[in-house]
Amino acid sequence: MQEINSVGNIYRQPIEGGEPAPITHFKEGRISGSDWSHDGARLRIRREIESVPNLWVAPPRGGEPVQVTDFKTGQIFGVTWGPGARGLFFTYGHVIQYVVLIRDFR
Repeated sequence: MQEINSVGNIYRQPIEGGEPAPITHFKEGRISGSDWSHDGARLRIRREIESVPNLWVAPPRGGEPVQVTDFKTGQIFGVTWGPGARGLFFTYGHVIQYVVLIRDFR
């Protein structure tokens, strides 16, 4: 992954050397995670725009990524490929923190 002007994109680097080739061509947002499907046919991308994460899937040699989720708020906590790489499983929600003051506890 390479970030230029605060925009993250993923590149493929040939092992034998040469110039890296872009897989994604996003114009905004930050990539905060990615992984390959079990069969290597798809790349799952966790991308954040204004701190809101969504999931995308891209072909391995480049091409137009497909947006899988369209959340406006919340967080994605974990993602895994389903059997046969035919779907994604993930947990999604909101982080809520409470502060509790206990006095004179015995």
